[in-house]
Amino acid sequence: MSTRTTVILLVVLFMFGLFLIVALPLLLRRGPVSPAAEEEEPAVLDQGVFRSDDGGRTWEAKSAIAGGGSVSAFTVNRLLPDPVDPATLYLLTDGNGLWVSENRGDSWREVVDERGVLEVRSNVLALALNSGRRSEWYVAVFQANRGRVLRTVDGGKTFREIYFTPLERFGVVDLSYDRNRGALAIATGQGGLLETRDGGRTWRVIR
Repeated sequence: MSTRTTVILLVVLFMFGLFLIVALPLLLRRGPVSPAAEEEEPAVLDQGVFRSDDGGRTWEAKSAIAGGGSVSAFTVNRLLPDPVDPATLYLLTDGNGLWVSENRGDSWREVVDERGVLEVRSNVLALALNSGRRSEWYVAVFQANRGRVLRTVDGGKTFREIYFTPLERFGVVDLSYDRNRGALAIATGQGGLLETRDGGRTWRVIR
């Protein structure tokens, strides 16, 4: 056998061995999948709002928007229950405004301010409600590069701005309403803790 023939034979054997080591296991691992088989595999929804009615053993997606669409793609800051009616839920989003459900999450509707004070693309950070007057809400938002507190007395139809941070890029990170004292306390990103007892007309520094 000539040297040339020996070299060609070795190359062929090497390529055949490489095929057995690399390509053959991949081909045997999974055969071609028909379109029908792919359709049978259910899509797994792993984001959005979910509700459990059996103590957490099973969960059901509750992200449908009334009229069509879904809130599943939203970045959610908080999900809060109404202090009086637990079937009413509030969804605070980062960049998609404020949403409310009045049927335990079965459907959601956007809170649209008729005056445009609450922007539809607002980053909503916190929400406090007056449990003695359910149409009165206080909302901490970040919009127009500044933290702001908005107040509504008609259940979200119209809002009025009652506070904004003195410096840009700082937000109002949380707020709490004390029904007994009629006082709203807010915490700001600048480290301030402030309070109003007259709906935001005047403020005092707590700390």
